[in-house]
This record gives sequence, structure tokens and C-alpha cells, in this order.
Amino acid sequence: MLISGVNRDYVERMPYMASVFPVLAARTWLPQQAEFLALGTCIAIYGAIFLMWILIAVWVYRDAKERGMEAG
Repeated sequence: MLISGVNRDYVERMPYMASVFPVLAARTWLPQQAEFLALGTCIAIYGAIFLMWILIAVWVYRDAKERGMEAG
């Protein structure tokens, strides 16, 4: 049976794997939820970067407008 790409039978047959993958061996919530946690973190980081990019663009536009360097 596969849990997040790791074969559970392989983990059970190889005792040392329990120390390498303790969360997978314990069959807790993390293997199923880690992908969504990582995805949410990436979305939050990229959203913050996009917002900063917009704010910098507005700041540059206003600064150029004050200096009389309007495009067009």
C-alpha cells in the first residue's frame, strides 16, 4: 500500500526504515497532510512576493510621475 509515494510494506519489512521515516512508520497524519502544508506555504510565499512586486511597481510609477517622467 502506498502512502505519499512510500511503500508501507517496505517500511515494515525493513526495521531500520522506522528510524529514517518515523512519521511514515507511525502512520500519523503527516504523510497525508504534508503535501497540502507545503502547497499552502508556497502559495503564501508567492502571494507575498507578488504583493511586494505590485507595491514596488506602484512606488516606482508614483516616483516617476513626481519627477515628470511619465511614459507616453
